[in-house]
Amino acid sequence: MSTRSLNCFYDLSIAPCSYDFFAFLISAELHRVRNSFSSINLIFLPGAETPYRVDNLRTFKQNDNFFKNVLMVGPLLYESCKGVIWLDKRSDAQMYLEKPDEIFPRGYSIDNPITDYAFHGIVSSYFRGEDPVFFQAPEYASNLAKSFLKQFSDKKHIITLTTRELTRDDPGCRKVNSNFWQHFFELIDKSKFQPLVIRDTSAAFNTTPMFEGIPEVPAASIHLHLRYAIYQSAHLNIFKPNGPSILSVYGTPATLFFFDSSDAHPSISLTWYKQHHGMSIGSQYPLSTQNKRIIWGSEDQNSIDKMLQKLDTMHAEDLKKL
Repeated sequence: MSTRSLNCFYDLSIAPCSYDFFAFLISAELHRVRNSFSSINLIFLPGAETPYRVDNLRTFKQNDNFFKNVLMVGPLLYESCKGVIWLDKRSDAQMYLEKPDEIFPRGYSIDNPITDYAFHGIVSSYFRGEDPVFFQAPEYASNLAKSFLKQFSDKKHIITLTTRELTRDDPGCRKVNSNFWQHFFELIDKSKFQPLVIRDTSAAFNTTPMFEGIPEVPAASIHLHLRYAIYQSAHLNIFKPNGPSILSVYGTPATLFFFDSSDAHPSISLTWYKQHHGMSIGSQYPLSTQNKRIIWGSEDQNSIDKMLQKLDTMHAEDLKKL
């Protein structure tokens, strides 16, 4: 059996401190499996002048926060990750570049930094007919989630709603429709379902709850592994366009994603999804499984009901079917 490790370079001079990192991570894991590497080492390189990519999206403090709390621990959602390396300066990467065939992305070098955080590697794997690779919550996080969820009846199905409350890059279609969800929570069969809200990290400890009578999980907003462990334990996870959705979409959990596109911002435009995801209206995420569903439009009760009915008839073996 191969004992080779794949050195995966996430170059922070050109790559963002955002949930886009997980598209890179998925592509790296697919490359590992395809080429029979036994494990991956995730190597973070700083920029030449500043630690993080210079853009107008986030301040240094925001980048530093996200890097240390999300990117550094993100690779551990794959059991194949045996090393997370944070280099102090770019030249330190040279010792990991000695074997070109053990490098991801292919062709990467310090002087020619390249990356793949825009789904291109995932789309390529889809057309190759490859099997998906699933995130897996570390055991300690799964135990934390079980302990937290004990307060709810074992007979109830957990439904999570993850919110995005930032105004940045939101032309008005990324926030959840508060009136719709308040009405949904009032109508839902509380003897069968337990809704939980995981709020935007920036609003994790707001003293005013978003919805009346619906528990929130502040710890999941700031703890990546616990967040995913709760997603894994849930019967259904619901999103609008936000970063954490990629964890559920490319993990084992059942996922319902309401996508109301807008040309007012590139990353949620139909053009972006066509160019980077290979998708058009009506299609689903490439290399995602049958317990995932994109609804091309705003929140809709009928779509939720259909998804819940579908989950009632699905078997465990369906999780790995595309």
